[in-house]
Amino acid sequence: VMPHWGFEYEYYPDPWFMQIGRRMVAMGADLVVGQGPHVVQPVERCFVNTPSEVPGVRTCSVRGDGPPREAAIAYSLGNFDTVQPTIPVQTGLVLTAELDAGGLLGLGWRAVATVPGGDGRQVVPLDELAAGGGAWNIESGRLSAHLGAGWRR
Repeated sequence: VMPHWGFEYEYYPDPWFMQIGRRMVAMGADLVVGQGPHVVQPVERCFVNTPSEVPGVRTCSVRGDGPPREAAIAYSLGNFDTVQPTIPVQTGLVLTAELDAGGLLGLGWRAVATVPGGDGRQVVPLDELAAGGGAWNIESGRLSAHLGAGWRR
């Protein structure tokens, strides 16, 4: 499911959109990928019908029809290509998800950024820009803290 939702330039999803995303998962969605805020927002791994899983940071627990499974909600992947001027808005995610008939098997992310180059703009891995230090390195660190570095590819 790919909703257009959220408030522009907010780093965290509004609780209302979190409720909507979790309801989509409860109704059967294995992957919800939102867009609209222009900046990266957290990704939640959701445990469906698994009462022993306690929700925490970047996780949720919901009840739905069917057997236990895992799902994910990516509230906003940011921008993939933009002319907007700030580093958080020039940054986006390439999300990878492995799914099967039983739900989510694996999840990963890689940050990219839009920078001047070539005939206008180019999209490059954020890691390449962060290696030079400065503001790109700060943004890379913010995303690792925001998303969980364990999913980073």
